Amino acid sequence: MCSVLIVLFSSYGIFDLANSLGVKFLEKLESVVDYRSTVRVLELIWTAVSLAIRIYIKKKNISKHEIWENANLALQIWYLYYQWARIFKAHRIGIRVGNYDLQKNALAAFGGLFASAAKTRYASSVCHFLGILEKFPKLEDKLRYAASIKIDNNKKQKGYFFAYDEALETFGVKFIKQNITGNVVNMKNLKMQIKSVQTERDRIKILLSEYLNDPTASTENHAINQRYDAMWNLVKILLQEFDQTNESFLNSNTWKNVYRSQLTVEGVIQLKNCFSDGIVRMQAIYYEDPQKESSDQRDIIMQEQQENETGNKRKRKAKRILSLEGETLLEPLILSQSEPTNEEMREKLNTLSDEWDLSRIKQHVQYRRKKRAVENAH
Repeated sequence: MCSVLIVLFSSYGIFDLANSLGVKFLEKLESVVDYRSTVRVLELIWTAVSLAIRIYIKKKNISKHEIWENANLALQIWYLYYQWARIFKAHRIGIRVGNYDLQKNALAAFGGLFASAAKTRYASSVCHFLGILEKFPKLEDKLRYAASIKIDNNKKQKGYFFAYDEALETFGVKFIKQNITGNVVNMKNLKMQIKSVQTERDRIKILLSEYLNDPTASTENHAINQRYDAMWNLVKILLQEFDQTNESFLNSNTWKNVYRSQLTVEGVIQLKNCFSDGIVRMQAIYYEDPQKESSDQRDIIMQEQQENETGNKRKRKAKRILSLEGETLLEPLILSQSEPTNEEMREKLNTLSDEWDLSRIKQHVQYRRKKRAVENAH
C-alpha cells in the first residue's frame, strides 16, 4: 500500500511534501527500503493534509463534500490523498488491534488502486484472495484467529499486533540472520548472538540518525518536537497552496519534483478516476483464468525455445561450402606473399556467386592463409 500511494502521487508532489518533513533520500522513500520509516513519513503527510483540509473548510465554512466544487487543484489532489491514505490507516489499525474484518474491508476498498498503480501481482493476489473467501467463507473463521501476530507479552503493549511481514521488517530478522557468525552451539549462545546483533543494529540506527539529522529513528523529546514542528510547517505550506490560484500553484517554488502536465484539471480527473478504473480492472482480473494464463505463458516460452533451437539448427546446416571453381578463383589471394587488398578482393567478388560478400571473402582468405602458414611451419 505504501508503494501504491507513492506511485500515484509521485507526479503530484508527494516527494516535495516528504522533503518538507526532512526526508533526505527521496529515492529510498520511493523504493520503500525501510518500511517503518516510509510508513512514518506517509502518516505524517496524511496528518498534515488532514489538519490543513480541516482548517481550510472551517475557515471557508464549507463541507468536505463541496471540495470538488472548488476550483483549487492543490486542494482536490491532496483531498484524494487524504481519502486513500485513510484506507491505508484503517488497514494498519486493523492489524494493530487484530481485527480481521477491518483488515479485509480496508484491503478490498484499497484493492482497485493496486491495479491503477500497475502493481499487477499485488492486484491479482488481492483479487483472487477475496474471490477465494467468497467461495469458502469458513476460511474466515480461521483467519480471525490469526489476523495478526503478537511478539511478546509486554503489558504496556497490550493489544498491539503486527502483520507477518511487518514483524520481520520491524524486528530486523533479516539483519540478524545476515550477521550471526560462526556455528551455533546451543540455545544460550544463539540468544547471546541475537542480542549482540540487535544492540549493534540499534547503535547503527542512532549513529545514522544523528549523522543525517534524521529524527525518525529516535523517540526522545527532541526528535518528537522536530517531527511536530516539521508537520505543522507542512500544514502552513498546504494552507498557502489551498488559498492560491491555479496559476500561482503551477508556478510555485514548493513543487519541484512534479510533472507540470499532471497539475491540470485533466490530470486531477485522471488521478481521481484511478479508483473507479482500478475496480473495473480488478473485475477483469477476477474473471481471468490464472491456470489458463500460466499455461498460455508456458506455451509461449516452449514455442520460443523450439524456435531458438530450430534457428540454431538451421544456422548449423546453413554452412556454405566453397565450390571447386570458387576455390580456384580465390587461390591467388591465398598464395599471395603480401596481404590481399580490398580492391583485389572486390575484383574476385564480381566473379563469385551471389552468396558471397566482401566480409565473407576476407574471412575465408584469412583462414586459409593462416592454415597454410601453420602447415608450412611444420
